[in-house]
Amino acid sequence: MNTLEHYVRVRKLNADSIMDQLQDNGVISDECIKPWDVIDSGKAVAWLERMDVGKVSLDIGEKKFDF
Repeated sequence: MNTLEHYVRVRKLNADSIMDQLQDNGVISDECIKPWDVIDSGKAVAWLERMDVGKVSLDIGEKKFDF
């Protein structure tokens, strides 16, 4: 288990949403599908911490969900 996988699991985050955030912001490669695919998981976790992942929002259609 890498650092990102552990981070997502412990915080009970939606892995797909987190991966989308990381890809959309150029933190990880678009070829990484699941947290265990990320080689530099420490960099990804550091970015999530700086972005205060607890405040990340996901827009789905007209509804907005805060995580």
